[in-house]
Amino acid sequence: MEIIDNFLSDEDADFIEGSLLSNSFPWYYNKELNIDAPFPWKERASLLNTEKTKENYLFQFVHPFYKDYTDCSEYINVIDPLIFKLGPTALVRIKANLNPITPEHYYYDQWHTDICDFKGQTAIYYVNTNNGFTLLEDGTKVNCVKNRLLIFDSTKLHTGISCTDQKYRCIINLNYYD
Repeated sequence: MEIIDNFLSDEDADFIEGSLLSNSFPWYYNKELNIDAPFPWKERASLLNTEKTKENYLFQFVHPFYKDYTDCSEYINVIDPLIFKLGPTALVRIKANLNPITPEHYYYDQWHTDICDFKGQTAIYYVNTNNGFTLLEDGTKVNCVKNRLLIFDSTKLHTGISCTDQKYRCIINLNYYD
């Protein structure tokens, strides 16, 4: 696992954030996030496992940039600085997640890997600073800090945690071969 702060220049980090949050950038509504799995960590996020909680808070907006080794977005150029600096041998999938603020910390998914049976690298690029975080199966907690990049083995289980102090938590998730 590697955490790299100030991964991009401030100019590139601001360009990505500004582009993703502009009125013209397309986000797609994903109405469900799975919160039914057990969540064994000592700083346990609130798990109000009710239909009202799921309906009101546990959704996200996504934007697929790259899928099945092919770009699938006319906005792929927005993340060019990220791709070029990362320098992957081959991209498999890239998507952005935009999660609205929640009244308490909620985890978004059960423990998961992004792609079943994929043995490469996963990187999470944090678009904005907030009090949400990523939790890895070994208990490592990585805070959402703008322009931070987290890289780990794609077979490691992880999950995301919502933010309560900003309007949104925005990340870009990359799966690739190094």
